[in-house]
Amino acid sequence: MFLFKVTENYKVKIKIGIFWYFQNQVIGIEHHFNQSDQDSLGLIGSTYTHVEYWETLKQSLPNL
Repeated sequence: MFLFKVTENYKVKIKIGIFWYFQNQVIGIEHHFNQSDQDSLGLIGSTYTHVEYWETLKQSLPNL
């Protein structure tokens, strides 16, 4: 999981996600988040996890 530290209040659509690098290609999933999603330290984590999403990837990409 990636954590993103919000340092200023911008109204920009920012994405966060998880990814792998396989055979010279980036494979992953991303989603938008709101700055209001940050915790008390200002960190925002992805709602996806590598372990859970890996199973989805293996079904759609059999050569993994």
